[in-house]
Amino acid sequence: MSEDRDPSLDMLLNLDGQALVVVSEGGYLVKLVVTHVPVSAE
Repeated sequence: MSEDRDPSLDMLLNLDGQALVVVSEGGYLVKLVVTHVPVSAE
C-alpha cells in the first residue's frame, strides 16, 4: 500500500454493495447506499 493512501478510503471501498440505514430518536432517517464506481479524471 502506498504511503500517500488514506486508509479510510479502503474502509469506504469495503462498503461496496451495502445499504446502511440510521434512524435517530428525533425521527430523522438517513440511508446510505454505497456503490463502487470507476475512477474519473476529476
